[in-house]
Amino acid sequence: MRVSRLILVLLFVAAAGLVGVSAVGAQDGATGCPAPPAGMNVIVSDAAKIVGTRGPDFICAGPGDNLIVTGGGNDIVYAGDGNDIVRSQGGADQVFGGEGDDVLNSGKGNDVVEGGPGNDRVNGGDNRDTLSGQDGNDRIVGGSGNDIMTGGLGNDAMHGGFGKDSISGEDGRDRLSGNSGGDNIEGGDGDDFINGGSGIDTCLSGETLNRCEVSPDVDADGFMQHEDCNDEDPAVHEGAEEIFGDGIDQDCDGEDANTRPQVEGAEFTINEDSRAGSIVGTVVITELDEADEIAVTIPHGNTFDVFAIDSDGLLTTTGPLNHEGISLYTLAIVVTDRGGLENFAAVKVTVANVNETLTADDAEFVINENNDPGATVGAITATDIDGDTTFSYSITAGDPGGLFAVDATGVLTAAPLDHEATPVHTLTVTVSDGEFDDDATVIVNVNDANEAPVIDAVQGPFSLPEGSTVPTSIGFVTGSDPDDGDIPTWSITNGPRFFSIDGATGELTLSGTDASLAGTVHVIEITLTDGVALTDVRSVDVTVTAAP
Repeated sequence: MRVSRLILVLLFVAAAGLVGVSAVGAQDGATGCPAPPAGMNVIVSDAAKIVGTRGPDFICAGPGDNLIVTGGGNDIVYAGDGNDIVRSQGGADQVFGGEGDDVLNSGKGNDVVEGGPGNDRVNGGDNRDTLSGQDGNDRIVGGSGNDIMTGGLGNDAMHGGFGKDSISGEDGRDRLSGNSGGDNIEGGDGDDFINGGSGIDTCLSGETLNRCEVSPDVDADGFMQHEDCNDEDPAVHEGAEEIFGDGIDQDCDGEDANTRPQVEGAEFTINEDSRAGSIVGTVVITELDEADEIAVTIPHGNTFDVFAIDSDGLLTTTGPLNHEGISLYTLAIVVTDRGGLENFAAVKVTVANVNETLTADDAEFVINENNDPGATVGAITATDIDGDTTFSYSITAGDPGGLFAVDATGVLTAAPLDHEATPVHTLTVTVSDGEFDDDATVIVNVNDANEAPVIDAVQGPFSLPEGSTVPTSIGFVTGSDPDDGDIPTWSITNGPRFFSIDGATGELTLSGTDASLAGTVHVIEITLTDGVALTDVRSVDVTVTAAP
């Protein structure tokens, strides 16, 4: 029996390459990096040298020329603008060069490396890497694995390395070399030079002039000419008919040779927060060989392993998806038969945004009593993982007197408050995003402020018979202090010296000889003090009457 050869066939995707993070939440205004996925160590720096940790890192570099060395985890690196050097170590890393002439090196894992604008150098590592140059005149070199290489715009130089590589020059005048291994090479638009190298290669010409030097597989069935029983000698198998390009060849014993399984690219959409096991869609897989077993894997793009696929192409989720974390996955689907023949396709999964319940934050504030009308108490806050920042606020409980108000931005204000009347107010503030709402419990503590004592407005009338003996009680003045626990003190601050007042009780007394005749009116200034410095002052009249 003939030993089947392997030809890699790639469905090349857009210039982004087979990248697991194509769009994530809000952009960081300072760095331009997407929001990091949950559970990663976040490193934001524009240092000349940035070194990752042993865990999964999200490295966001600034606009300078950086040297970035990843650690041992599955890292995501945004090198930013500038002429950067990135050295990927262990782990399945995702590296994005950004603008500038970058040197990006893949490591030991199955890495995704994207050059971006600029004349970049992208080097593959030990395993199956996805390498993309993007804009500029790039140099892309494959490593030891079966790499997927995309040139993008510009006049690129691409060398396949030692594995069975899939190489696409795309636009521009490119030089494509397969090196060793059975490579699949596509020139794309532009006048390209293609050299298949050693191994059984497939050359797909573009729309303009291409020069192709490939291995002699004259009928495009995956076998070199000397290996085909009926390419040169139909008499070997009488009645057999070679069909050009069908991928099928007959062995010398008349049995059909193993054929490559086929897989079709697709685009699916699923709502975020779908439960684990939700069906995303079915990838179409075709195996021409009867009773052959197919293995289906997702070697690239399946960030955090949130998808699974079975041998029938049924793609499902393994856990909840988050639009705000990753909104688009580009998965590399690989199908492999028992004979080792495999094929690739790109499947894009869009995670649709679904409005999610917001969370209103409980709060506690302090304000002094006797505040000015409309004084600010504090701001009510709420969070929404959808990124919504526009909410409506309303006080739905705890304010029967209408002392409080909340505006459209969540700022809580108050009318003048009285500690002695209500020292603590407990409010319920409802926050809504138009579809969902949540209640916040808001506690407002009213501080006790020192208030002046108050002498009652009506006093007396007070009278004193002429010739009264000493001491003679004239009467009591009255007043109070609104502060809890304050005991005010009475005093006479102006008036005749033959009058006195009890500091505690306010009893007014004739304490000296008064020679005044009947009809005389004495004016006495009475002061009530709270002991801190606040006072109230009032004048009272004492009329001298005729002796009885």
